[in-house]
Amino acid sequence: MSGVKTKAKKEASKQGRWHRTKHTGIYSDKAGNLQVRAAIKRNGKVLTNKRVLAAPVELGDALLVYAELKAELEGGRRPTQQTTYSDFAERWIVRCSTINRPMVVKTNSNHLAFHILPHIGHLFIEDLTRKQIIEMTKDWVAKRKDDGTLYSKATVHGWWRAAKALIADACAEFQVPFNPTERVRLQPMKDRIRKREHQTLSPQQMVALMDFVQQFLPRRYAEVVTLVLGGFRPSEMYALTWSDIDFVRQVIRVTKSVDRGHLEERPKTERSDRNDVDASREVVLPERAFLALKEHRKSQLANLPRSRVPGLVFPSSVGSYCQSSTLRKVYKAAEGYLDLDLNLGNQVLRRTYNTVLADCTDNITRQALMGHSDDAMTKLYDSVPLERKTKAVARLDAILKGVA
Repeated sequence: MSGVKTKAKKEASKQGRWHRTKHTGIYSDKAGNLQVRAAIKRNGKVLTNKRVLAAPVELGDALLVYAELKAELEGGRRPTQQTTYSDFAERWIVRCSTINRPMVVKTNSNHLAFHILPHIGHLFIEDLTRKQIIEMTKDWVAKRKDDGTLYSKATVHGWWRAAKALIADACAEFQVPFNPTERVRLQPMKDRIRKREHQTLSPQQMVALMDFVQQFLPRRYAEVVTLVLGGFRPSEMYALTWSDIDFVRQVIRVTKSVDRGHLEERPKTERSDRNDVDASREVVLPERAFLALKEHRKSQLANLPRSRVPGLVFPSSVGSYCQSSTLRKVYKAAEGYLDLDLNLGNQVLRRTYNTVLADCTDNITRQALMGHSDDAMTKLYDSVPLERKTKAVARLDAILKGVA
């Protein structure tokens, strides 16, 4: 390995001086070799430490080497100047995995790996400045996907929330007196199309979707009707067992959820993170949904599916819990047949249910049916035009009576 490094140094010296990169302490040459330089001032003198990494080499590896070199120079100084954000992030993710859902941990890990640590991972805890935070957020706002489109406002805000949580916990653990994220605000993103709040089905489209699935994909009919008329999260619906359904009262009790094929003992509601709060809820369904569930039950009893989990209402083809993406092909087929001008999915159905329900009851009742923890989430869909809401009152009654 030392021979490879020596060869890289000789080749670099022949090709001229090293060129700066946008990352502090990282230099490159035409051959793709990287030189890592760390420097500090001590007693009026500049101490440096260098290392050459032969091509091919990843930028992330160079950033880790930079942190190591600087830590060697710092020696016995404060822990905040010995621990980089990359080092702290590893412990932070492990800590998060003990209190958060696996999907949340995976999302935060992706945010850190692809959008946060490339900017601040090489910095020591105490060295991070507000200016660097602002530069990072500016890069986020201007960042584009592979297809050339800008990231959505919600996506950028997700990166920002993860970054603030990481930095706040680091400052608290190492008793840094100043949190560099304080009073920093993301730039306005007025050029982003707010699709998430506006993509909903009309009442006529709700009926057309259920009729389409009933006619052409009857095996999936009960699932789709339950989602359309119940407003369930897929993770909650696929965790249902027949003991959760009361056909006499036409009520379904939601007490658990499924995450990536694994059962969670609580539904996906923010309040469920508190041990002293029962986040389970009862959902009342229209008659059409219960008729579909009864037929589904008869069909299931006539042809008992293999199941690893006894009593599952909607088991997968191998008898385990279904994934949230199970109905993807159904939605794609419905989009084409019904000529829908949106990307149909589970969240579209849930937003539609929430929007139409707003004209039928008060916010507290709607919150209880949807499983929202507070008004902040319930009000997420209030951007639907008032005219559409006014018409939905009469349409909802027609849906529930006309399709029974």
